[in-house]
Amino acid sequence: MRTIHNVTRVNSHKFCHIPDMGGIPLADPFHIEINHPNITDFCRKVLVTGVGPLSVGGGHSITLPILRAIAADRPHGMVHIDVHTDTCDEAFQAGVLTANENKG
Repeated sequence: MRTIHNVTRVNSHKFCHIPDMGGIPLADPFHIEINHPNITDFCRKVLVTGVGPLSVGGGHSITLPILRAIAADRPHGMVHIDVHTDTCDEAFQAGVLTANENKG
């Protein structure tokens, strides 16, 4: 892995330490009602160590269980960056319900 950005020449590892913990183990990846508690529990275990989770990738549904873990004791905000048009089907007449399902 390259440690220095090829354009800015900044070594981000000097500013922060973000280890890759891998994916959260899921009992059944096709059933969110089972997986949401697993995701929340995993994030709570991370938070107890004094580390805040940084989530990259995954489906839109993983945001809620992560926030449940983070905001269990107090209100919390988040920054959610999503470039997909599937999150606002009425804006700009996008006509898209999800990334895999079009209105028809």
